[in-house]
Amino acid sequence: MCVLHIRTDRDNLDLILNTNLPIYQVHKKGKKHKFRKKEIGPNLISCSVSEKEWSDFTGQTEDMISFIDKYQKELQLIKEKFSSIDWEFDLPYENRMNDTLFCQSDFLPSELLLKSGKLGIGITLSLYNTETE
Repeated sequence: MCVLHIRTDRDNLDLILNTNLPIYQVHKKGKKHKFRKKEIGPNLISCSVSEKEWSDFTGQTEDMISFIDKYQKELQLIKEKFSSIDWEFDLPYENRMNDTLFCQSDFLPSELLLKSGKLGIGITLSLYNTETE
């Protein structure tokens, strides 16, 4: 379920919107947010990166690498044309801590870090407690 969020103050978003990126959500700055009733700050474009479950951390990271490889030209063009861009992969994953597991370690492959770092794309690890009592 990993996504790529692209934030920019730039008004002309056609360069991004006209790419082959799998965009599923666009929030334009100045518009009212439908839930929070306040204006949206910078433009926000969200792209689907992985459909893997939160429990499949490794599968999601593999999909992130594949995403960068598949959309390398588009991502590089966006990096070059948008000087003020803030973008990040948002990687949701499950908390596996319990009475028998006292430490949770998850590994980001160096290939992913190198490829995303070269483009200046950050990575947010969103840890969720999915256990319900």
